[in-house]
Amino acid sequence: MTGNGRPAEAAVRTLDESEVSVPRLTPLERYLLSKVPAGQEIPLYGSPEFDACDDVTLRAASVIRAAAAWRDHCSPERIAADLRRQLADEDAATWARIRSTSADVCEARDWRAASLRPSFRELQERRAS
Repeated sequence: MTGNGRPAEAAVRTLDESEVSVPRLTPLERYLLSKVPAGQEIPLYGSPEFDACDDVTLRAASVIRAAAAWRDHCSPERIAADLRRQLADEDAATWARIRSTSADVCEARDWRAASLRPSFRELQERRAS
């Protein structure tokens, strides 16, 4: 919550070019993809263009590209990077909530009343005497 009673807006994070990786291809995958005629666009696997495609080479290239992307998506390095990014985002959101809550609590507390009460040290001195 912010000082005006509205929930704090979470920061929207977008990926930059350095975070988007091209799947690593094995030599066999590279060889099979090289068989696609130059200038031909490989349809996305499962798309209507893929379903309408009659060229076996393009269909195979689409499947190979999808398999390479899935292998990259499930790699331990990618999973670790995704978890680090998610934890960093959660940490940032948590600290933002703590800062806004601290401000709300400080604004709500009437600090003038605290100054009218004896301090802990004054109470100790009164008890000692």
